[in-house]
Amino acid sequence: MADVARARYTLEIAWTVYAKDAFILGTSTIGGTHKLAVSIFDVVFSGTYDDLSEGLRSATVNRGRDSTRQFVIAGEATIRVFDAEGLMNPENASSPLQTYLVDRYQPVRLRAYDPSAPAAPVGVFYGFLEKITWTPSRRKAGAGEARLLCKDLLTWLGDARPVISATGATTTGSAIGKILDSIGWVDPMGRDLDVGDAIPDFSADGTKSAVLLIEELLIAERGIFFVSGDGAAIYQDRLARTSATSSATISNTMRALHPGVDRSRLRNRVRVKRTQTGYIATAADANSKALIGDRDLEEIETPYLPSNTQADGLAAYVLSRVKSAIPPIRSFAIDNRTQALLTQCLVRELGEVVTLTAPAADVASAQYMIESLEQRIDSRRGSHETTWLLSQHTVITPFRIGTSQLVSAAPGHVLVY
Repeated sequence: MADVARARYTLEIAWTVYAKDAFILGTSTIGGTHKLAVSIFDVVFSGTYDDLSEGLRSATVNRGRDSTRQFVIAGEATIRVFDAEGLMNPENASSPLQTYLVDRYQPVRLRAYDPSAPAAPVGVFYGFLEKITWTPSRRKAGAGEARLLCKDLLTWLGDARPVISATGATTTGSAIGKILDSIGWVDPMGRDLDVGDAIPDFSADGTKSAVLLIEELLIAERGIFFVSGDGAAIYQDRLARTSATSSATISNTMRALHPGVDRSRLRNRVRVKRTQTGYIATAADANSKALIGDRDLEEIETPYLPSNTQADGLAAYVLSRVKSAIPPIRSFAIDNRTQALLTQCLVRELGEVVTLTAPAADVASAQYMIESLEQRIDSRRGSHETTWLLSQHTVITPFRIGTSQLVSAAPGHVLVY
């Protein structure tokens, strides 16, 4: 294992395991049978050269999204490994990995062992090897450094163009499950999907990528879909996110805490078009419009709303999320200077809520949701640094159409559908 202060790490590549029959853009046939067909829980990293932990020099992992208005992009890990024998040098004809270096997309697993819970490794990144760049050493003949570029499941979802028969009335979570089924990501241990909203129908004709299909579902539902550090596909619905409570409190130990105001983010009118009927719901903030004029969000159009009333609810909900000029707090960073901070670096996940307080920086205690994270591990410096992009979070009691009573809607209740 490679070490940094207070933690140990393992890096493994299953060289002889392939993402067999994976759908490759530009090669596979639309509507064909190509699937990912690799379960992350079936892969065994037990080959002679699978464990690269001793050569691990550094790793940078990025997962998440740039803001609450954007969808999660494919997670990426850039890993640098010292290769004493030139095993990953594609020009080394004597390397026992020569055949496998060309056939990429082998599973890659980077895990950490937190001394506070050494028996339970923490997934930092799970994905697939996409690119190898090998640089020869100036000090030792045949040796070098391999730079590995790895991508997570969202890359495969971006390439696949599934064909899915019409389901009839279903839910957002079930539709996402159908999409994962279509690429062979069927292991129930590799997915954690909320139920989500009821939708009138779902199908796919092979013209749209799996990622686009999920994004279109989330345009109406306003939840989030991402791949966790251990490789599982996660869908959190809108209500789970609005009702999430804090998982941890961090006080006066952070670096680069930058509050601010960004009026370019503000929108004070939202229109939602229901595809089936052409009905357009509109929600607007009259006070903001009086002060700065119309700042319209791009019109949202979706076929996944069962009624015009739900279009009204979606417009009102989206307006409540975009009418503030207060942006996420950017560049919030912690590191492994203490055991408690290292644990926070390792165990916090996208969509979790943390409580931050920094009186010395005039930042009052408040709750924030993790929208993206970057982890930087350097074994030679003995450091693990984590940077989160955070959105301000308030636990709200959602007002549900058909369930809540208008006369009882108290301050803090938000109209949802």
